[in-house]
Amino acid sequence: MTRTESRRAALLRLAAGAALLGSLACSDPVIIDNRQLRPGILVNDGIPAQIDVALTVDRNQPVTVTISTFGTGCDEIGDTQVNGQGNEIEIVPRDWFVIPLPRQVCSADVRLFTHTAQLSFTQTGAATIRIRGRREPAGDEITLVTNVTVR
Repeated sequence: MTRTESRRAALLRLAAGAALLGSLACSDPVIIDNRQLRPGILVNDGIPAQIDVALTVDRNQPVTVTISTFGTGCDEIGDTQVNGQGNEIEIVPRDWFVIPLPRQVCSADVRLFTHTAQLSFTQTGAATIRIRGRREPAGDEITLVTNVTVR
């Protein structure tokens, strides 16, 4: 193999790796070392995450939402993003997922990561909480919706 062919093969391998990472991406993950910060897994093998929130809340009072996401042996809990205003809120629990290095072994045990978000609704009536994450093993992005009544 000539030097040019060797470079071309290396670039093809790099492009294939980038394409694979791109196909695994969900909402542009943050990649640091061999870890990706991505929206958490909300449904794992058909089992939904546990979401705890009161069904009736008071206007302009703090509301706590607790969401359990799924991971495996090398994964770690990330952060919880809260977006929106009024009575439409989106929550994105994010976790660090490991891209195994050569000879790195991660256990396949299922772990639960507990995310907590503090919300407040400004209007009485119906309110919607959208929780955005992923479904595995398909890897597609999903949104779970919870409705609450604000009094």
